[in-house]
This record gives sequence, structure tokens and C-alpha cells, in this order.
Amino acid sequence: MSGDSDWKLGLIDSAWFGSEFEGLAGLQQARRIGFDSLDLFVGFDPGRMTTAEREAYVNGAKSVDIPITSLVCTCLGLNDFNPAIRGYHIERATNVVELAAAFPTVQNLCFVPGEYMFQQKLLPPSLEWNLVVDATRDVGKHAAARGLDLAIELLPFEFAFIRSLDTMERFLDEVRLENVKATVDISHMWLMRILPAEIGRLRGRIAHVHIADCDGINHGDLPPGRGNTPFGEYIAAIRDTGFVGTASVELEFPPDPSGMLAWVEEAYLTSLQLLMDAGVHSTSRQAGRASTASAAPFTEQLITQGRADSGHWLANGPSWRSWHLAIRLAWPRPAPRVLPLGSPSPRYIQRRTRAL
Repeated sequence: MSGDSDWKLGLIDSAWFGSEFEGLAGLQQARRIGFDSLDLFVGFDPGRMTTAEREAYVNGAKSVDIPITSLVCTCLGLNDFNPAIRGYHIERATNVVELAAAFPTVQNLCFVPGEYMFQQKLLPPSLEWNLVVDATRDVGKHAAARGLDLAIELLPFEFAFIRSLDTMERFLDEVRLENVKATVDISHMWLMRILPAEIGRLRGRIAHVHIADCDGINHGDLPPGRGNTPFGEYIAAIRDTGFVGTASVELEFPPDPSGMLAWVEEAYLTSLQLLMDAGVHSTSRQAGRASTASAAPFTEQLITQGRADSGHWLANGPSWRSWHLAIRLAWPRPAPRVLPLGSPSPRYIQRRTRAL
């Protein structure tokens, strides 16, 4: 990197899940391709690891010689009305904090609080909201003691706790911790028709950025350029808040899983170009910067139209990718629940076995 104000271009390792590159091989491919950093998706409970498993996991990731800057922690049970279930999810989140602290280069946890239960038709929404705020505050204090930020992710789903800038600001205000900030997932902003100019509301409160494309209606996690997300305007807006950090590529489910390597390589090139065009990466420091204020009229028109018919994309239902993601996250893995780096996943083995 060439300057203190340069961003890092990262990759979330979940891109490799279900492929032949899951584990250490995928981290090695990311380094070969040219990514500056990595995010690790923690779908297990680090508290259930033995000392040997934990050391193997951490040392394996460190051996690739590429900085780990963020761990992804999905916490979908923080609002559970069963104290034992909610308590477990808080405990697991603090265990992820401890795992993150084992990496000296990690700066934050991408923290995903999830959704209201029963479509808000059973429990008072205020009860669930307060449960999540209190739980996040507990985890945030633990993270602060380890010198880490929590980066709350806005989700483009109807019953998500954080699905707009209003709910993001309210959540951060109520948690009341300096180290609890926002993850800006650019495609999520586009899906919710949040104007790039509105990103300025998060000035000083952005800890992390995700890069993925979509068709503007369905959640996609596609390589940039395969959808219609106006990346240039969003990246410029994020830059103009003063953010300096990591923008990590998030990819899921190519039409052919055996083609994930090509998808990651494609996403690296297109994402790097976007950051260079915005003047936030490497040799583009001398390039002129487009003003955030000069948002394309076409984008303004699309967002205005989307707000006028805000229920349209929700009425169409989630894409098959969203359902596939939910199924993958819920799929049980045999014990131990930690995949050794460099080993194929159980599902990949099953898939290959069925193909024979």
C-alpha cells in the first residue's frame, strides 16, 4: 500500500465454502491472486475448540502471510426469549472476540444481529430490540477490552433489526459504545435504496466495508459488474466520510461451484479497479476524485422510484441465493465443528462422493 489513507482490498473466506479450496488452500489462493487481507467467517463456536484445535486454526491462518483484519460473527439468537439460548449466543460471540484477539492484525468483528422472531406478530418488537441492544453492549465491552471494534451489518430483509440508516443510527446510539460501529455492505445499501449521499450520516462510525453486486432486487453476493450496483458513487461517499480501512469482497454460490476460483479472480480485478477509480487504493493516489455530490441522475431516479414502491422487491420474496444461504448456515456439521485449514468440508466430500 502506498499511503496512510489507502484502503485494503480483502476477501471473506466464505467464498470458498463448498469448493475444493475451502480451508487453507483458499487462503493461499487469495494471497496468490493479490488480496491485501482476509476476513474469516466463524460459523463455529471457538469455545468448543480444544487448545490444539485453536492453535492449529490460528497458526494455519497466520502461515499464509496475509493479514486477517476481520472475523465475521453472525449472532441470530441475541433476541431469543429463552434465557439459556440467548445466553449461549452471547457467550459464543465473546468466544469469537477471544479468537479475534489471537490475531494481532484483526481490527473488528463484523457483527450480524439478525431478525425479529415470528414476523413481529408474537413478541413486542421493543422487547426483542432491547434484548439485542443489551447483548451487543455486553459483547462490545468485551471487544473493547481486547482493542477491537464491533462492526454492525445492515441487512436488506424485511424483519432485520438493522435495515435502514435510521435503525443503524438508533442502534449505535442506544448501545452507547465508541467501539461499536457500522459495516457498510454496498449491495445492501443499494437493495434498500439508501442514497450514496446519505452515507455521510455515518461519518466516524464506519468500521468495515463489504463489496458485492446484486440485481437491485434480490440479494446476490455477485462479483462487481454482474449486477447494477452503482459502486462508484457509494465508494466515493464512504471515502468522503473519512473512512480508511478494509473493503472485503463477499461472494456466494456461483452457478458452478467448481468455478469459484474464476469468480474470486474476477471479483478481485473488478473490485481493485473500483477502489483505484475512487482514489483509495495504491497507484490511484494521483488520480482525480469524483465528487460524491455528482451522483448520476440515473441512480437518483432508480432510488426514488424504489422508495415510491418500497414493497416491490420484498413482495417478490427472497432469491434462491438467500434461501441457499440460510440452508448452508443451518446445515449441521459433524463434530468437531471446526474445519481444519486445508481440509475439504464434509459437504464437499459428500458432493464429490455423490458425483462418482
